[in-house]
Amino acid sequence: MTSEEKQLLLKNLCTRLSYGVQIYCEKGESKFNFTLYGIRGKMLISKITYEEKTYLKGIVSKHFEYPIYSSFLKIICKPYLRSMSSMTEEEENEWKTLFMDELLKCSIDGAYPKNIIHLSTSHSKSIDWLNQHHFDYCGLIEKGLAIEVTYENNPYEE
Repeated sequence: MTSEEKQLLLKNLCTRLSYGVQIYCEKGESKFNFTLYGIRGKMLISKITYEEKTYLKGIVSKHFEYPIYSSFLKIICKPYLRSMSSMTEEEENEWKTLFMDELLKCSIDGAYPKNIIHLSTSHSKSIDWLNQHHFDYCGLIEKGLAIEVTYENNPYEE
């Protein structure tokens, strides 16, 4: 993985933090999934919470950190994302409506500086919606930086 690819992946993951993105990780011979909890530097942080079996029952949190990629430590981490082509008709209508409503406000308004503000706002809402639904709008799947969610391979299903 090149440094440019690592940067692209880190930036993309940062925008997805609040949406519970699932990560596939290979560490040597071990393979497992975790929910991304945070990012520190170039380290992905997962949070595992469990109940302690002691006299004082409490919740204990453990944080584990993994680099996105390390050939030395034999670690590879990739998010699970949906391809844009997997968007259902209902989802596509919802996404387009969100974006187009703001775009229409922009063109009707008439004031040029406001148009730019409306357009950037609609773009932001559109990207948030894509992140919330785990869509790959940056081509990470094709670049081998993410794993495509399929019907058979969907860590987001309960």
